[in-house]
Amino acid sequence: MKELKDIGIVEQVLEGNRNQYRFIVDKYQNQIFSFLMRATGSRSDAEELTQETFMKAYAALKRFDTKNKFFPWLYTIALNTFRDWKRKELNQPKVSLPFPEELFVDENAVNQELAATRKEDMTLVQKGLSVLSLDHREAIILRFRYDLSLQEISKIFNISMSASKMRIHRGLKQLKQVVCNENR
Repeated sequence: MKELKDIGIVEQVLEGNRNQYRFIVDKYQNQIFSFLMRATGSRSDAEELTQETFMKAYAALKRFDTKNKFFPWLYTIALNTFRDWKRKELNQPKVSLPFPEELFVDENAVNQELAATRKEDMTLVQKGLSVLSLDHREAIILRFRYDLSLQEISKIFNISMSASKMRIHRGLKQLKQVVCNENR
């Protein structure tokens, strides 16, 4: 049902109602920013790349195939925007990527004890995710946080479905090792 609404908005924008694009931006800006924050480790870079992603998506909207889901298409643009940026950042030092709590903690948690436990668990998962390669980390997040299919993940990374499955499997295996080592 959600995707039908996205397609309707896209069709309205393509018919000349450009103001409708704001609904797409409002709906997906946090998810795209979250990815770019994880990828760059810099709030200002993530903000700039998020804006660039939505500008590129708007410019390419007429090439969007309305038979497909919108979010994976947009995420692919964000990933390619990040890759372009990274190529330009030749002297970028390697740093551990931060994962702001607000990106993962459920704001609607009523039970404070449950929220505290979840926060501890998420901190552990965040630590584990931060040591994974960007490809493994994003494949896991796309699969389990955004509930994308292997086929959709394959399209985003431009790899085969078996390669997507392997990327997720290897990422989970590495994540498990990190989390288990932290609990000792």
